[in-house]
Amino acid sequence: MLLDITLCVTIRHVFSIRTETADKASGRFVNAILKLFRKRAVRQVL
Repeated sequence: MLLDITLCVTIRHVFSIRTETADKASGRFVNAILKLFRKRAVRQVL
C-alpha cells in the first residue's frame, strides 16, 4: 500500500496531473509488474 501511495504522489508531482489520472497510471504500472511476476512464477513451476 505504501508503494502505491508513493508512486501516485511521484507520478502526480512529476507530470502535474490530477489524482484520478495518477491513480490510473499507478494502477496500470502495478498491474504490469504483477503480470511480469506471475509469468516468472509460472516458468519456475514448470
